[in-house]
Parts: sequence; structure tokens; C-alpha cells
Amino acid sequence: MKKVIRKCGYARVSTAAEEQEHSLIFQTQYYKALIESEKDSEFVGIYADTKSGKTARLRKQFKAMIQAARRGEIDYIITKSISRFARNLIETLRIIRELREINVGIYFEKENIDTLDYKSDFMISIYSLVAESE
Repeated sequence: MKKVIRKCGYARVSTAAEEQEHSLIFQTQYYKALIESEKDSEFVGIYADTKSGKTARLRKQFKAMIQAARRGEIDYIITKSISRFARNLIETLRIIRELREINVGIYFEKENIDTLDYKSDFMISIYSLVAESE
């Protein structure tokens, strides 16, 4: 029997501006539909923040998602891009490595990167540096 992969979506926008609010709604609807359409996946929620990506400390939903992953409730996090996930290189790499150690992957759609593939570290570093500089 094939293992069901528990997946969640993570969405983030920087401001509460109306156009950003629509983007957040679109992202959450998109990830819910995407995950539910995958036969080997179980949708376990959407986490969404309206905060800067410079630090995870202020993003309540992000912290809740990481805690759920640590508790073994999430196998994969799907998100739009590295810049939506975080805009701090050191923090991004620390979180990715921590989750990888407990076999939790992150898939960044825009960059087509799966963090459970160790060969992705170099590209993650480059994209994280670009996101941080923006």
C-alpha cells in the first residue's frame, strides 16, 4: 500500500493592502485545490501570514506550521517561492536543514526545488540571497 503524504500549503504577503489580500486568498485556494487533487496526498491545512519574510519570529502561522512539522503532522510544505517562504538566507537554510533532518520537505514551485534533494542546497542559497537583497 502506498504511503499517503501529508501536505500543507504556506502563503505569505508583506502587507495588508487590498491587492495583497487578494493574492493571499488566491494562494490559499490554489494550494488547497492542488493538494486535494493529488491522489497520494492528504491535505493537512494552509498556513498564511501577512508579515515581512525577513524573520520567522513575527509570523505566527509560519511558526505554527514549523511546530506542526516537528510534531510529525506534516510531511511536505508547498509554497510559491523561496521569497514567499523567507527572506533571510541564514534563517532559510537553518529551517530547511532542521526540517530535512526530520524528513519534512519543502517544495518551492517557482524555482522547482525540493529540499529533500540534497543537490538543491546550492540553488536554495542563491535564490535566498536574491530574496534577502530584495
